[in-house]
Amino acid sequence: MLDAQWTQWAVWLMVALALFLLIWPDWRGLIVGLAVLEAALVAVLLQVWSLPLAATQLIAGWLAGAMLAIAQNLRVRNEAPPPLTGRLVRFLAGVLTLALVFSSSPALAQVWPAVPGPVRLGGATVALLGIMQTAWSRHPLRLTIGLLTALSGFLALYAWQQQGLLLTGLLAMFQVLVAWAGSYLIHQIQTLAGEDAL
Repeated sequence: MLDAQWTQWAVWLMVALALFLLIWPDWRGLIVGLAVLEAALVAVLLQVWSLPLAATQLIAGWLAGAMLAIAQNLRVRNEAPPPLTGRLVRFLAGVLTLALVFSSSPALAQVWPAVPGPVRLGGATVALLGIMQTAWSRHPLRLTIGLLTALSGFLALYAWQQQGLLLTGLLAMFQVLVAWAGSYLIHQIQTLAGEDAL
């Protein structure tokens, strides 16, 4: 069990990383950001879960990131970085998402009364930023990282509701399956004539 203050820092680190994943153009930075996001999630989960349960999520998250890195690294390509205006629009949309979550905090408190306030706001923000990334891009890597980011935000909220071993294992398997599907799509996109920009 970690101190509540460390948990708050970990939650806000998760929010910053989810915003970073939304705007960062390079795939290597996306994989590293996802790995650090999973480590911050474990710091949040340790507030209510035992160390073996939290470590299961960390291993599943890092395994998912490794699968995506291997699939992306197999692609040999020279890509131009996306324009700065696109990243600026994504950043502003992320800031608006943060404002939306803070403005709806009374409603979130009614939905998740058992979850501490910072975790409730941070988890909802991370989940929404992940959904936004999933909706924003057609590229399999960004889609998969968006889904894994949204799942991380959901896990931060869900940890205060359930602490069962079976459900933790199922969520870890789901993380790996999402990464497997994403790496398969990344591999299959090589057969297409054009390549989507990140």
